[in-house]
Amino acid sequence: MTAKNWLKNLFVDNIALPWVIIFLLINIIARGTGGHNEGARLATLRAMSEQGSFVINKYEWGDDWSINKKGEKFANKAPGPMFLGFPVYFVIDTLFKNHEKATIDKDGHNTTRLRATPRAIFSIIMQVIPFALFMLWLSKKLLVQGLSTPAVHFSMLALLFGNTSSIFMNTYFGHGMAGAFAIALTYSLYVRNYRMVGLFYGLTLLSEYAAALVFPPLLFSLIYLNRTSFKWIKDLFIGGLVPGLLWCWYHISSFGSPFSTAIQHENPLFFQGKPHDELLFGMFDIPKIEILIKLLFGTERGLLFTQPWILFFIFVIPIIFRKSNSCEDKSVLIFSWSSLFLMILMNSSFNGWHGGLTSGPRYLAISLAPIGLVLPYFWTRLPSAMKSTFWLLLAISIEFRAGVFATTIMAPVENLWLFQWDIIFSKNKHLLRFIVFHLIFGIAIYKIIKNNKLH
Repeated sequence: MTAKNWLKNLFVDNIALPWVIIFLLINIIARGTGGHNEGARLATLRAMSEQGSFVINKYEWGDDWSINKKGEKFANKAPGPMFLGFPVYFVIDTLFKNHEKATIDKDGHNTTRLRATPRAIFSIIMQVIPFALFMLWLSKKLLVQGLSTPAVHFSMLALLFGNTSSIFMNTYFGHGMAGAFAIALTYSLYVRNYRMVGLFYGLTLLSEYAAALVFPPLLFSLIYLNRTSFKWIKDLFIGGLVPGLLWCWYHISSFGSPFSTAIQHENPLFFQGKPHDELLFGMFDIPKIEILIKLLFGTERGLLFTQPWILFFIFVIPIIFRKSNSCEDKSVLIFSWSSLFLMILMNSSFNGWHGGLTSGPRYLAISLAPIGLVLPYFWTRLPSAMKSTFWLLLAISIEFRAGVFATTIMAPVENLWLFQWDIIFSKNKHLLRFIVFHLIFGIAIYKIIKNNKLH
């Protein structure tokens, strides 16, 4: 099948198309900004482009850096988004650098950060459009696997609008890209494509250091699926080979060892009372119950106020597990729930649990997104009351997404809903965005119901 026919087949008769169009519109209209977080990745890309290295001393655009024994500074981020984004960044940076006022140092390096428009174009090309195409492809695959139409609608809405990862698609934080890889990893696990499991786990880890915590649940799930055979190990290794080589290259050249990450050499500004060498992986301490409660129920970042359908999923997991009909069902359920459990424990172990200026628990992003894929596999077996509850809670999550669209992803550590409403009613442009979001959603729902595509 040619690329043209593949794209045509993707769009024709696709029930996810209305949701994908809305996803594209809101991410193009509302330009995201990632502050120092995005700046660290863009600094690395500029260094790769101009110096052929990862050293960002000449492009220090914020506090998000790590430093090695030589005094060389690097982004305090996992390198995946920089590796994958480099070809596109190089073209965009080349096209725009002659049209913007730039500060050129004595060595001829452009030390001016990429402006808002090319930054937006970069994120749209690298994250928004690929994720939209991925969702169109995934929706068709789910229907072919026998999932009901309502289940697929729920999945698309949850993945495109109902989780923290989706909020970051139009800014280069890395959470959007890592979340997409985590979804692909979960799907590959369900269909037993172990090379793709290796590839997408490798890409998830390369994009988000916290994905190291996902490996034990993944390994357990793989063993559970293949209790009498270990042939999958070879495929897993083959799939993960390229991400693994990129990981080794970056960390050996930057910090001297594949086991020495940027987090372990982070800016002392982010120390949380103990030196990094006294913390697990330079970052994690003993989980704190008060932070755990805030992550689950707090108004500042809690699941209850940002994506309550996932909080409900956590509590009803025993009921859902009893509805499992196959090893595949049980394996992805164990994998997704265990991953989320470990990520919550991790996030509750350090003082920067809130993720700085952000609309939601961004450190949990890679474990939240895949649940939007896992839950629909059980949809037809769930009690009607439970399905209605999930729909209601997802609607609240999408309403929160409307608030983010109307305002900003860069939210302070305070009540997120009150923060959004204060901004929405302070300026007409924010209120207009809020109204536009509901208008286009209303039109999509009307069209779908009119065409009888919810049944």
